[in-house]
Amino acid sequence: MTQTIDNLKIETDLDDIIPEGYIRVTEILSELYNYVGVDPYVLENAKKRGTEVHRLCELYSQNIFINENEEYRGYVNSFKNWFNTYVSSVYITEERINHHEYKITGKIDALIYIKGDNALTLLDIKTSKFHHGGWPLQTAAYKLLFEQCKKIPIARRIVLQLDKEGGKAHIHEYLDHKKDEKKFLHALWQYRISRNEDHFFKIPL
Repeated sequence: MTQTIDNLKIETDLDDIIPEGYIRVTEILSELYNYVGVDPYVLENAKKRGTEVHRLCELYSQNIFINENEEYRGYVNSFKNWFNTYVSSVYITEERINHHEYKITGKIDALIYIKGDNALTLLDIKTSKFHHGGWPLQTAAYKLLFEQCKKIPIARRIVLQLDKEGGKAHIHEYLDHKKDEKKFLHALWQYRISRNEDHFFKIPL
């Protein structure tokens, strides 16, 4: 059956349900890396941009024709150039994972196969101009979620920082999976403690 944008939206909406009481990975990390003092208008625009660019990149990775918004054309072209050069195939895109023991949830941008690799790479797409300290922990959390819930290993974690003008995307690869995972679990533990919710689980630190 031919995949259409409407079909994709329906499937995405059904798969994107967050159970009551579950906390987003990004909300947990926002406690460590907050945006106090940043103009709310700037934050709202950044959120809108990120959502639309992610949607367009997902469609492109699935070989679905996209009508690019002129405002985001540079970001999408930056993604296209990287994708065409390095990616051999796509395993999943925009998949939400709910961890029933930790009561946390996260949406993975994509799991891909890099050319020459036989193992999965976790890909997280960013439109931010500057590197963010929470990215290593965010990707470690998504790796943890997927591996524990799906029982499928992930070998690499990459953040792809897209260029607004369509230039070469900047690649951030995080190699110390155990260290970043431990840091995320500690952040989760602190988040729960601050809300008197540490009875949820015991972190294997």
